[in-house]
Amino acid sequence: MNSTQAKQILTIYRPGVADADDPEIAEALSLVRSDPELSRWFDEHCARQNVLREKLRQVAPPAALREQIISEHAARTRAASRREKITMVGAVAAIAFARTARGILFAPQSHRPSASQYPG
Repeated sequence: MNSTQAKQILTIYRPGVADADDPEIAEALSLVRSDPELSRWFDEHCARQNVLREKLRQVAPPAALREQIISEHAARTRAASRREKITMVGAVAAIAFARTARGILFAPQSHRPSASQYPG
């Protein structure tokens, strides 16, 4: 692995997270220890990540966001449940129709109504 490859891999590294457990990241981190230029870049990268993390922690989510997410999820779940029920009813109806049609079309001749049996 060279310095450029290590940079590409380490762009996803977040300090303080278990990223170092990844074998590819661990290999890139070992190169950081032996390459002074890569080490400077990595220190700057970690500093930027820490600043971003702090800024994100300062952002407060809207007060009703949690309730909105929960209610929207519940509505989607109910809609999906209705679709599943409609699909199941349709499938049962199709199977019943197919069985009835098969029974009529493939019934023995003695059980089929003849044209003379119909009034008219």
